Amino acid sequence: MSLTVSDLLSRKELRLHLVVEGLPGYLDRKVVWVHQSELLKSREFSEPGEILLTTGLNLPHWRQSPTAPAQADPERKDGGAPDPAAYRRMCRDYVQGMFEAGVLACGFGVGVEHDAVPKPLIDAARQEGLPLFEVPLDVPFQSIVRAVSRSLAEDEHRLMRTTYAAQRRLISAAKDEYPLHSVILRTAESIGGWAAFLGPDGYVADISHIAPRAQAEQLGVEMLAQRNSGHEGNAPRTMFLLKDGYDYCASEVRGADQSAHGFVLAGIRAPEETDMAFRSIVIVAAEILSACLPQREAMDKRQRHMRAVMLRALALGHVDILRDMAADLWGALPQGPVCVICVSASQNARDDLYRRLSTQTGYGGSPTAGARQTSPVVFGDYDDRLWIICSRQDLPAYRKLAGAADGDGLPVVGVSRPCLWEHIVGAVDQARIDVRVRTLRRAADVVGSDSAGYIGDLSQVDIVEPEVAETYALGVLAPLIRGRGQSQTRMTLLQTLRALMETSMNVAACAERMRVHRHTIENRMDRIEQILGVDLGDVRDVSRVWFALETLKRGAVRGDASLLSARSVPRMQQGRGVFSVASGGRGADRHA
Repeated sequence: MSLTVSDLLSRKELRLHLVVEGLPGYLDRKVVWVHQSELLKSREFSEPGEILLTTGLNLPHWRQSPTAPAQADPERKDGGAPDPAAYRRMCRDYVQGMFEAGVLACGFGVGVEHDAVPKPLIDAARQEGLPLFEVPLDVPFQSIVRAVSRSLAEDEHRLMRTTYAAQRRLISAAKDEYPLHSVILRTAESIGGWAAFLGPDGYVADISHIAPRAQAEQLGVEMLAQRNSGHEGNAPRTMFLLKDGYDYCASEVRGADQSAHGFVLAGIRAPEETDMAFRSIVIVAAEILSACLPQREAMDKRQRHMRAVMLRALALGHVDILRDMAADLWGALPQGPVCVICVSASQNARDDLYRRLSTQTGYGGSPTAGARQTSPVVFGDYDDRLWIICSRQDLPAYRKLAGAADGDGLPVVGVSRPCLWEHIVGAVDQARIDVRVRTLRRAADVVGSDSAGYIGDLSQVDIVEPEVAETYALGVLAPLIRGRGQSQTRMTLLQTLRALMETSMNVAACAERMRVHRHTIENRMDRIEQILGVDLGDVRDVSRVWFALETLKRGAVRGDASLLSARSVPRMQQGRGVFSVASGGRGADRHA
C-alpha cells in the first residue's frame, strides 16, 4: 500500500518526532512525494499530497525577549531578537501557504540552523491543522526521500503486477467460446465490482450482474452525452465519473477501422483515492475486446445466416433438421404447443429486435447475466422478416418485445394459433397472413399517408389461405403437372408458361429468355392451351394461371410434396427468385 504520513513517522530507523498532529485524518493520507525547500513562499513550488522538508534556513533564530525593541527586523541574522508579532506573522504565512498548496506535512530538520523547532512555527502549524514533525540532525533528508520513493516504486510495481495478472486473465477469457461475456465477467472479478458492455448507442449488450443493468443503461446515456459534447473527431476514448459513492470508468472498444463497437463500463465503490488498477483493468479489457470483437461479429453474422437457413428449412417442414441444430443455434427448442410470430419491419428494426432477442435469450454469442435460460425460443430471419417461435405461455412477452423494435416506422407483428411442431408449416403461413392482414388494416386506417402504398405491394397469394390457394393451383395446373405424356415435356411447358408470365406474355422476350425461336414458344403456347383448356389471350385466364403459378412457386420453395410428385416431376430448383425446372437441356426444347 502507499505510504502514509503515519507510516513514515513509524519508521524506527528515521526516528522522526511528531510535534503537531494536525487535522484528524491528515496523518492517514497517502504521500505522493517529498521534497526539500528553504523558500518561505513555497506555495507555487508545492503540490497536493507532498511532504515538505526544511531546515528553516531563512527563518530567523527565535529568542523571544520581552525587552526586544518593537521595531526589530524579523530577518535579522545577527543573533538579535526579532519582533515577536512579525515573527509569528511570518510563520503563519509560511504554514498557511503550505496548507493551501495541499502539503500533507512539514518536516523540520533541527541542528543545522535551529536547535529546535521555533515555537511560533509550532503554534502556526497547530492553528492551521498542518502536521509538523522534527527530523534529527543525524537523519539526512535523503533517507526520508528514499523511503517515500521506495514505497512509490513498490506501489507502481504492485500496480503493474495487478494489471499484468488481470491482463493475462482477460486474454485467457478472450479465447473462450463466448469471449464478450467471459471478458466482462473477468473484468468484474478483477476490479471487485461490476462490468458491462454497451453498444455504440448505449444499449447494454452484456453485463456481469443483473442488479446494475438499469444503472448501466442510465450511465451509458450520460457518458455518451459527455463523449458527444466534445469536438467531432476528438472524442475521449476513456471517461471517468464519480457519482453516488461509486467510481465509474468507461473505455471505448474500436475495430480495426477505428469505428466504435461499444464501451466497457465498470463500477466500484469509490475508494479514498483514485484506484489506478481499476482504471487500468477497464482500459485493458476494452483493448482486448477491440482485438477479438470484430472476429466475433463475423462469427455472429455466420450464426445469423445459419439461423436463417434453419428457419427456411423449418418453413419447408423439415423439423428434424431444426431439432439437430437447435442446441448449437438456440440452446433448445421451446416445448409445444408453440406460437409463430412474424415481424415485418425495416432492416434496422429487425436488427434491433434480433440483438434484443440474442441478449435476452443468452444465445447471441454470449450467455449474459439475466438471460432467459429456462425458456428457449427460436428466432431468425426468413423471407425479409424476423421470425420468433416460442412456447404459448411466452407469447405475450415476445409479442410485446417484437412490437417495441426500434427502427424506421412501426413494426407489424403477426401471430399464429398455438400448434404442435408437426404442424409448424401451417403456423408459419398463419403468421404470414396475419402480418398481411394487419398491414392492410394499418394502411386502411391511414389512407392518404405513405402507409397506404403498402396495399399495392401485396400479393394475392399472401392474403389467401395457403390450403385454399394450393387446392386452386392444383385444379388449374394439374393436367400440366400430373397429366399424361413425358414428364420432361410437361415440365418444359410449365417452365415456358412461367417465363411467359414473367415477361408479361411477350413471346419475343420469352423466346430470348429461354434461348429458343419465337415459333417454338408459340407452338408451346398452343400445347399449353390445349392441355389446360385456357385461352392465353384472355386476361381472366391469364390471371388464373398466374395465381396458380405463384402458388406453385411458393409450394416449390416450401418443398410441398402435395403439389409436385417425386415420380412425375424432375429436380426442382429456385433461380433468380422464380420457380424453374431443371430440364434435360436445349434438346428438350427443340422436341417440345
